[in-house]
Amino acid sequence: MITKVDENIIHFINEPLFLSQFTESDIYEFYVNNLKNFLENGNFTKIPDATFEDYFPLNHQLLEHIYHMNNGNPREILKILIKIFNEIIFSNQNLSKILEKYET
Repeated sequence: MITKVDENIIHFINEPLFLSQFTESDIYEFYVNNLKNFLENGNFTKIPDATFEDYFPLNHQLLEHIYHMNNGNPREILKILIKIFNEIIFSNQNLSKILEKYET
């Protein structure tokens, strides 16, 4: 049985996490920063030199659509990005077919 509780844990349990609305530029910055972090920590040695200007495997238009479709709501944006990447990773469909579903 745990008798001593870490003060940091109590803070997170008692205080809800507040996320302010994304601006349109936030979604691009969020996506690029997290993709870079994933690639750097995933031991992908050649890819971190990429410029990320095309937002591969997604694209600028899709990120813009996701932003507007969810009215900048960060929780909803995260949910759809997770859904898309899960599909990219686990689906047998090619990338263009997967992205097409989310562009409409």
